[in-house]
Amino acid sequence: MKLTVEVASRTATVGLDRGFDLATPISLDEAAPVAFGLPAPTKRAFEAGGFVGDTTRGGSANCFTITLTPHGDGTHTETVGHLVDDPVPVGERIAHELVLARVVTVAPARRDAVDDAYAGTSAPDDAVIAAGAFGHTLPYAAAENVRALVVRTAPEAERRSRSWTGTNPPYLTDDAARAIADAGIVHLLLDVPSVDRENDGGGLSAHRAFFGLAPGQRTLDGAPTARTVTELIVVPDACPDGLYLLALAVPRLGLDAAPSRPVLYPLDFDDAG
Repeated sequence: MKLTVEVASRTATVGLDRGFDLATPISLDEAAPVAFGLPAPTKRAFEAGGFVGDTTRGGSANCFTITLTPHGDGTHTETVGHLVDDPVPVGERIAHELVLARVVTVAPARRDAVDDAYAGTSAPDDAVIAAGAFGHTLPYAAAENVRALVVRTAPEAERRSRSWTGTNPPYLTDDAARAIADAGIVHLLLDVPSVDRENDGGGLSAHRAFFGLAPGQRTLDGAPTARTVTELIVVPDACPDGLYLLALAVPRLGLDAAPSRPVLYPLDFDDAG
């Protein structure tokens, strides 16, 4: 099947057979990478009466109960419901459509080397993703009607199979998060555990800047509910910066966050411009 799209008055063919999977596998049988000191995901065979839900133990079928914490166990997508009392289920906020996305590789800088604001706790030697790190990407995104931004901060090998707890990974400044939202980005995806600092004092100021919330605000009060943040992705090295179509698959759970599987499909433009 051939699918074509129009991007800024240019026609492109979508490489549906060449998708880049950005999700990290969630292991249930061995030590899994986690963040924020959250417990690793586990599975347990369901047992009732004479039934054991594990064929390796003689059961007639496999039937496991899974325990996981989406915010720290692998790739996950969250809504503004992460920060407010109002329920904003992530499974109800993902449209069943392909959206135009741009992949951009950025270089984190030392906190004391940039002038951007960050309201949460920070240290001079923190690695931050400042607004200036995006160069012309955000103006281009606004002009091209890009709705998803995929942010890569490191090669693929550095973003697979690791424990993030206690490592103080790179995070967005408030100015960067606000600039991304102002550019019309609805879905923000990053290869780090959080938009905010690992220990920021509880303010989650970069989350709030992107979601349109004031400091300490716990009700929606008109904040946009369509925006999502996807964290702990892995962008393959074979996936160059540029424009793609994004399919963001999320189960219809009634929670603020859920494990997700973002897939990028390359665009082949008909012209050479």
